[in-house]
Amino acid sequence: MILMGSTTFLPMYVQGVLNRSPVIAGLALTMMMVGWPAGATLAAKSFHRIGLRRMLIGGSTFIPVGAVLLFLAPGGSPVVAGLGSLVMGFGMGISSVSCLMLIQEIVKIDERGSATASNLFSRNLGSTLGATLFGAVLNFGLSHSRGSTVVTSDQLKSLLQNQAASLGGDDAIRTVLHQSLHLTFMSIFAIAIFVVLLLTLVPAITIGAEKKMPLEALSPLED
Repeated sequence: MILMGSTTFLPMYVQGVLNRSPVIAGLALTMMMVGWPAGATLAAKSFHRIGLRRMLIGGSTFIPVGAVLLFLAPGGSPVVAGLGSLVMGFGMGISSVSCLMLIQEIVKIDERGSATASNLFSRNLGSTLGATLFGAVLNFGLSHSRGSTVVTSDQLKSLLQNQAASLGGDDAIRTVLHQSLHLTFMSIFAIAIFVVLLLTLVPAITIGAEKKMPLEALSPLED
């Protein structure tokens, strides 16, 4: 959910509120793709020394830290947005790899395929729910802004296409968009905190515990 929300609305903020080019907005988002493999590599190389549970919980704490950096001001710098994207990607890289290894470790060998598939299904389901939830939060913010301006979809589209100058009142539109996206980033932060609290419930396990393959799993399938 957090990945879908950040990848969808962070470029919108950089381009629509900070009034930067689509290239700058894309670069701010690309930093997440830099942090993700860095975090995944660190998790894969360090979980034997640190432990899966510690790695999982510790890595997840980077996600709300990065979400806090997304609380930008209208005159803020896209560098801060890129830094927040980098930190969030780093935390998600650690968490995703740690979760995958943990899931495969706590099930039997013949159940690892279905367990891994369930993990991927949960991620896809979270992306779908995230798009729905954060889209609803954004629409709520656009229609219940503190100002008197109500932003329509056409105005928002024109703003993102750098055509707001022809509309007039573009500063008011940017203010409403800032308030709406700020509310959206707050909801992303709230979910990130919930994720960290939820992962504290993961019990400690022994890595490398011997698992024996049942004989029926080794026998050829019958027609």
